[in-house]
Amino acid sequence: MRSIYKQLRALKNHPLAGGLSNADQERIWLETCRKIGRSNLVIRETTVRLPVWSMSKFFSTPMAVSVASVVMLTTGFMTTVSASDSIPGETFYNVKILTERAQIKLASLDRKAVLHTEFAVRRLDEVAKLQAAAKNEDRQTVNQPLIDHTLVAYAVQVTQATDSLRELQAEDAESAVVIANDLASSLETIAPALDAVTSQVVSTNSTVGDVQQTTTAASALITDVAVESHETADTVLSASEIKKLFNNQLALIESRYSFDGRRVETLRRVIKELMVIDQELVLPNIKELDNYLVVMKGVEKDIVEANRVFDLGGYKTAFRIFESSKRLLLKQEIGLAKAEELIVDARGLIALRVEAEKVALAEAEAAAAQAVEAQAVAEAAVSAELLETDVPAEAQGEDAGSAVQNSGLDTEELFKLE
Repeated sequence: MRSIYKQLRALKNHPLAGGLSNADQERIWLETCRKIGRSNLVIRETTVRLPVWSMSKFFSTPMAVSVASVVMLTTGFMTTVSASDSIPGETFYNVKILTERAQIKLASLDRKAVLHTEFAVRRLDEVAKLQAAAKNEDRQTVNQPLIDHTLVAYAVQVTQATDSLRELQAEDAESAVVIANDLASSLETIAPALDAVTSQVVSTNSTVGDVQQTTTAASALITDVAVESHETADTVLSASEIKKLFNNQLALIESRYSFDGRRVETLRRVIKELMVIDQELVLPNIKELDNYLVVMKGVEKDIVEANRVFDLGGYKTAFRIFESSKRLLLKQEIGLAKAEELIVDARGLIALRVEAEKVALAEAEAAAAQAVEAQAVAEAAVSAELLETDVPAEAQGEDAGSAVQNSGLDTEELFKLE
């Protein structure tokens, strides 16, 4: 028991067990003291005793004791740490989920919402690993249902994050604005990873649509909670946080709008260049790209309108305009991605043609070289024949003398014959 007690004490402050850093502990304690009217001096004196209070809180929670004891007695602390890298279907994955549940159980209400978004990121990372494992011939192919289950688990974490935010809103409106801002930033960070993993799921799978709808709904709900909480709290901090949330959303939309505009211009230029090379290529329609520019001009007007409405205090309306703009941009970006795929295919076809032309030219040059070599050989043979037939006179005399000698007649006999 003494060994288990020592291990539990070591686990108390570990992040996997929901432990808080000193800065988090001090922030929570400062907020608590502020609400009950303590002075700064008392706060500093009290924070020294906070670790002792945290430890007693940990050991007084039956769930924490049960979870930690089971983990220690069955798998050990190192098993818990190694389980953090496991993926669905592996032996230690259940230990990982068990640890996450223990963290949620021990966390404060504002921390719960943040933890749920962190666990949502983990689920997406697990989906990516499952997809990579399915493509790796050295590992067993992962079934699609396992990926679907993990995507659903991601959606559950996102939903639980918004549920925790709603609970926090009822207890502390000012803190809810701060946490809502953090969650909104987290969802924007999650978006690229979500797009990456869902793009590899079969198109007939309804799970992808459900997960994307859940994420979109969560984003809208988070901004609603932020606005409602600010209207309830109406403090300098809440006003600052709602302005920060608006500016972050504005910067994101302006960045996407600007980037998509450059994509359209690049596509138009490349299409014209490829049409000069080959008019038979399958290319995006330039008129459709022009329509994209028209829609994006509408987004530009929405940005101006959202700024005007926000300055007049219509916070919720301003965020609604942003949500509409993001949906429009997403629709345009899907079309642009398809156009870029056509460009890539066309360039690949041109590259194949160029390569084929290079091969044909190399073969023609090789054939020409062989022809030249064959002609040289033929000319050499003809020259040799000419040398054999065109013999000099001296050589002929020598040949005649040799013939007389070979006939067996001497010189005197030869004269008699003459």
